[in-house]
Amino acid sequence: MDIGIFAKTFVRPALDATLDAVVSHGIGHVQFNLACAGLPTLPDKLENPSAIRQALASRKLKMSAISGTFNMIHPDIAQRREGMRRLRVLAAGCRDMGTSIITLCTGSRDPLNMWKRHPDNDTPEAWRDLAASLREAIAIADEFDVTLAFEPEVSNVLDDARKGRRMLDEIGSQRLKVVMDGANLFHAGQLPRMKEILDEAFDLLGRDIVLAHAKDLSRDGEAGHEAAGTGVLDYDYYLGLLRREGYDGPLILHSLVEQQVDGSVSFLRRKLANMHEGWFDRDGVKFHYIDKGRGVPFVFQHGLGGDVNQPTGLFTPPPEVRMICLDCRAHGKTFPLGDPNKLTFAAFSDDLLALLDHLKLQQVVVGGISMGAGVALHFALKHPDRVRGLVLSRPAWLDQPLPEHLKVYLDMASLIRKHGAKRGLAIFLQSHEPNESLVGQFEHPRAEETVEKLERIPADAPNRDAREWAAIIAPTLVMANRDDPIHLFEIGRTLADAIPGAMFRELTPKTVSKSQHAADTQQFLDEFFRERILPC
Repeated sequence: MDIGIFAKTFVRPALDATLDAVVSHGIGHVQFNLACAGLPTLPDKLENPSAIRQALASRKLKMSAISGTFNMIHPDIAQRREGMRRLRVLAAGCRDMGTSIITLCTGSRDPLNMWKRHPDNDTPEAWRDLAASLREAIAIADEFDVTLAFEPEVSNVLDDARKGRRMLDEIGSQRLKVVMDGANLFHAGQLPRMKEILDEAFDLLGRDIVLAHAKDLSRDGEAGHEAAGTGVLDYDYYLGLLRREGYDGPLILHSLVEQQVDGSVSFLRRKLANMHEGWFDRDGVKFHYIDKGRGVPFVFQHGLGGDVNQPTGLFTPPPEVRMICLDCRAHGKTFPLGDPNKLTFAAFSDDLLALLDHLKLQQVVVGGISMGAGVALHFALKHPDRVRGLVLSRPAWLDQPLPEHLKVYLDMASLIRKHGAKRGLAIFLQSHEPNESLVGQFEHPRAEETVEKLERIPADAPNRDAREWAAIIAPTLVMANRDDPIHLFEIGRTLADAIPGAMFRELTPKTVSKSQHAADTQQFLDEFFRERILPC
């Protein structure tokens, strides 16, 4: 994650001066507002929008989103219509300005302030007006190929995550997404339940986040107007939830004055610096990894279609543990695809060995989730002298290639090849129940480029002889959950029974609660390290 800022934070007489101020603070992303170019936020007309893009590009700045706020439930329908007309003008210029995301305000019945709480916000009529406005806005978004993003805020009609999820489901368009702001979610009296409220927001809205804000609060209710790092928001927890959802976009600073920018930037950099990002080259492929903390090294690998954000979002290492995560071939920021014949557990295990040699690590705790568990198992069998401990979370393979429950990946690959990722997903959902991990394979930005991973990896196996598992002598933790058609509970149980002395723990299914699933993972890993690894 990088750091961005509301461009309006810097009050300057001209666009160039505003952008120069952004750059002077070492910031590379902006949420733009046309007020910085001397225009209304929603303009009556927009001439030469490409000049704004050129001004940003000359400073190597990226417009991550542009503000398109107006009161979408204003009590005066004429004002709503005028706002919609101007939104269309803005959307028409987005491509030339260099952005595809427009941020919205879901509004208030207050006639003077769209961000002020009004009792009529909770009426069925306000809900219907918002739904109607959003449908009209989405027609505009379809026309100009942009995404609209709303932010749940305690003063607006969508004042919590539950209402946000309900509206997303009611509208049912991929053009409508979410801006997540951890400081805007707490109604009066809810601050003592901070983690619970944040968990609920990410459980309900996490998969739809396209932008994240960074500010702070010192009380609940109509608050959330303070500079990041100056209030009580648990930023370690907030950033951890963003990583869990795979968010790798910018953190947009706002609700601060220019004199506070350096302090908030330094605060976020300290929080983000806990995770070092690195690269190494092998076989013509540039491998990406993260390295977090100090202590006993724990290499924790992601699943099929995932990346380093998956394990880092599930486990925050204690002070005695250093966590390292690698983007496997055809995954995450590791590129290019390389030799497709090396999309195998054996090759992934060799890549992992190369990472350890790159970091000069002789012995590690090795683990993984789903496919990552298969990589860890193969590594433990092939390189037992390099393994201090073994963690298998939600394993999906035993000792046979292409088990029946993984054949769905071949069907998905066929759809992507034949119809492309977007159309393939639509066809897939006609005959399959929505499943977050499967749907994510279609929605990944490199889905078509890396489709071979869905064909080759399920058709492989970590090893081909179950008797080999009895030779594992490293302390082992196996975690599994029920009600999962891909990660069968019985697979975890079988491996735990076959590996001598293995700990077995049952996770809460993600379909029941993603936050409890993550909490279980954290608890069981903490317990494993405390009882089996750190005393050694």
